[in-house]
Amino acid sequence: MPGFLIRLAVNALAVWIAVRLVDISVDGLGGVLFVTLALGVVNALIRPLVFCITGVLTLPLQIITLGLFTLLLTLIINALMFWLALWLAFLVGLAEVPGFGAAFLGALIVSIVSWLLSLLVR
Repeated sequence: MPGFLIRLAVNALAVWIAVRLVDISVDGLGGVLFVTLALGVVNALIRPLVFCITGVLTLPLQIITLGLFTLLLTLIINALMFWLALWLAFLVGLAEVPGFGAAFLGALIVSIVSWLLSLLVR
């Protein structure tokens, strides 16, 4: 349980930093926590399905590019999952859904900050 709470705090801080750096509107700490929990649920339930389906559909491109296309695919899927989490927060009135560019930058910032903070917490 303490590991889950630490991971939640790290991800909430990463989402808060992304909201501050990118033009994303989230209402207060409750909104940040909701987006963080929604992002966790989306990444646990939907991301594996999307990654599997797109991985199979783009297999020829991955073979031709020797796997480099997987990096681009991962960045796009992360942005879509972050966008979906913001959309879920929008449904309950805690956020405004930005364009895909803002979601892409936000997901990139969340990934980098979360990774760096996870290194520090260990």
